[in-house]
Amino acid sequence: MMRLGRWFAVPETVHLIVTHDEDGVWAESPQLPGFVMARNTATEFLRDYRDVLAEVGVRQVIGHHQYLDQTAEGVEYAVRFRDGVGAIERRSLANAIRRLLATESRHEFLADARTDATGVVVVVCARTIDQLGDLFEEIDPRGEALVLAAPWGEEMVWTTQVALGDLADHPSWVSLEQYGLGHDSTVGQLMAALGDPSAARSRVLLAA
Repeated sequence: MMRLGRWFAVPETVHLIVTHDEDGVWAESPQLPGFVMARNTATEFLRDYRDVLAEVGVRQVIGHHQYLDQTAEGVEYAVRFRDGVGAIERRSLANAIRRLLATESRHEFLADARTDATGVVVVVCARTIDQLGDLFEEIDPRGEALVLAAPWGEEMVWTTQVALGDLADHPSWVSLEQYGLGHDSTVGQLMAALGDPSAARSRVLLAA
């Protein structure tokens, strides 16, 4: 299946969010509103996706994989990591978080987390050296919020919530600019600015 919404300018590079669940594999992109590609298996998806994207004018893809599941209480979540340099570390963190969400610790981890437009809590796994600017491109500007996760020490996971928006519409959030950070700043610099992960989870607007 491939579906494409109304006409829009297609950028040469898109972020492709590939979702895996028990029903198969499908892909969407914040840069391609209305685009959905679905296949029954990962093998079929890998066989077809480049040709499908080429048909709509995409020349370069930055891939992200996310695994959709739900807790015993029925809370839907997706754990996402980006391909490319550092993918091994991001995947390792994603696997650790998926294991954590199968334990009683899920209640604390998911507490107060905002969801995307479909009601799913999206957790994005990052390295401390990853740039915040990369997050801008994988967030749907139509109101999506993500839980950003990164390693803290040997055994802990640091998280904060991130979104795109205006402080006037998010009075309890803070902006990157308040910390002197921007697109070129790293996840580690944001972690240092926000502090100990044992404190209440912060909510950060990546752009006004």
